[in-house]
Amino acid sequence: MTFRELEHTADTGLEVEASSLPELLEAAAVGMFRLMYDVPGGGERRRLEFDLPDEEPAELLYDVLAELLWRSEAEGIAVDDVEVSPTDGGWRVTAEGVEPGGVALAGPPIKAVTWHGLTAVPREDGWYGRVIFDL
Repeated sequence: MTFRELEHTADTGLEVEASSLPELLEAAAVGMFRLMYDVPGGGERRRLEFDLPDEEPAELLYDVLAELLWRSEAEGIAVDDVEVSPTDGGWRVTAEGVEPGGVALAGPPIKAVTWHGLTAVPREDGWYGRVIFDL
């Protein structure tokens, strides 16, 4: 799985390629947080989990990222590891990270996930996703 930063006028974004939908969601989530934080190894780890209903891939991408962004802010976690797995009728998202205090900023904080150009589609060789973030 890979992701790369997209240049955008006043915002930032990611393009993501992965072999499966869960890997696409994971890579996009990790990429989103790497745009904001340079999380060092070590430190006290914190974890958060939540479930989402099954929905269209682009909607699921949006919901995973938006929920992670909100929860990371509310619970004070700079996320550096994400796992997405299917459940009966939905998806379980598990994320780990450290408290953001003392974590170096890699870029400006992301305010929101946008619907502008949001894409999550299957391809012959896996999955492709694109997302723009409001700074």
